[in-house]
Amino acid sequence: MANPEHELALYRASKGATSSTDLSNFDLSYARFTSAKLAEVVLRYANMRQADGSGAYLRNADLSHANLEKARLLLADLRNVKFISANLKSADLSSAFLQDADFSGANLSNCRLTKSHLAKANFNNATLTKTDFRGARELTPDQIRLAKDWKHAIFDQEMAHALGIIQEIETARFGAKKSKRSITNGETFKIDIIFSLIRPTFGDLYRICGGDHPNFPPSGACDLSTLAPLGFEQTDDYFAICRDNHPVIWLYPLIRNVAVYHNVGPFDGVRIELTRKTKPLQKMLLDVVSGFVNAVPVELRQREEGKSPGSVIAFASLREQLIDPE
Repeated sequence: MANPEHELALYRASKGATSSTDLSNFDLSYARFTSAKLAEVVLRYANMRQADGSGAYLRNADLSHANLEKARLLLADLRNVKFISANLKSADLSSAFLQDADFSGANLSNCRLTKSHLAKANFNNATLTKTDFRGARELTPDQIRLAKDWKHAIFDQEMAHALGIIQEIETARFGAKKSKRSITNGETFKIDIIFSLIRPTFGDLYRICGGDHPNFPPSGACDLSTLAPLGFEQTDDYFAICRDNHPVIWLYPLIRNVAVYHNVGPFDGVRIELTRKTKPLQKMLLDVVSGFVNAVPVELRQREEGKSPGSVIAFASLREQLIDPE
């Protein structure tokens, strides 16, 4: 726990009751200073393990070499803060404002930076093992490449593609841990449906849910409403057929062989993922593929691990794989 005298000094500094803002080497572990005003405070080498500074105003603060393991700084204003060589392992900085922050040499392993603002943030020589950057704003590949172990960080599919790394869609959607919302007992199966002559927009694709999207009307390039009886719904930024509130078949829009979301299209194709191989679900997947085959000109490509794009496969061959001949 925090040293009581040190915690009191932090409180006084946040209220402007003291002229001293140098709290270097203080023990503030488990301290709570949510929404505190601590601009330009000096916390070098401070122990702030599991401290909670969510929503705090720490602009221009110096937290170099501080221990912030498992600390919470959600929605905090951390612009131009120095985190040089700090320990931010498993810290949560979600939605924080981190423009011009300096993470040089910091340990950001398992740190959450989801939806944070990272314009001009410096990651030179920082460790990014399993650091979660999903939804981060104003982040560039050049910033990431200055760090160590960035290939094992967690990114949106677009950023992963820009960095030239292969990342599972499940990771990009839910992070490093498997989602409890997805049934994955058993072997999965994926097939890419590539559009040959037309490229549907999001409005066209949304019609598989049984209606028109209020903000993105169909372009009229194709009619995918014939797939509506299959029961697709918009789920977790993509589309899915669910059973008992769990997705059993996912559908991801594709651009240049990469799954995209929050994208109006037009799309090059869609990826169909069966979350587990059972006879009823394999039959359902065939119905989905058949629906696309009958609605628009397509080419089928079977997904193979480590290979993109996959091998071309005929619908009859796909059927033989998934359904035992009678």
